[in-house]
Amino acid sequence: MTVQEFRDYMASGKPVVGYSDVHMMFHRLSQEALRITAEINGSYHTPEQLHELLEELFGRKVPQSVGMFPPFHTDCGKNTVLG
Repeated sequence: MTVQEFRDYMASGKPVVGYSDVHMMFHRLSQEALRITAEINGSYHTPEQLHELLEELFGRKVPQSVGMFPPFHTDCGKNTVLG
């Protein structure tokens, strides 16, 4: 399953069935999000570094106008849209 297929499924409002492809992708993306948010929340980052981490977390471009003051928490990141 691709990240876009995951996003499309999550946007559909359908239930996530345990151990399905969607559930397993959610688990994998959540583990990645835990790593990235630990980096975001665990030490100082310049605004440019923070922007790069947010793009890695969300898996898409983030508008330059977006700013954030950590701590930040998310379920899996890839279904988050800002801007």
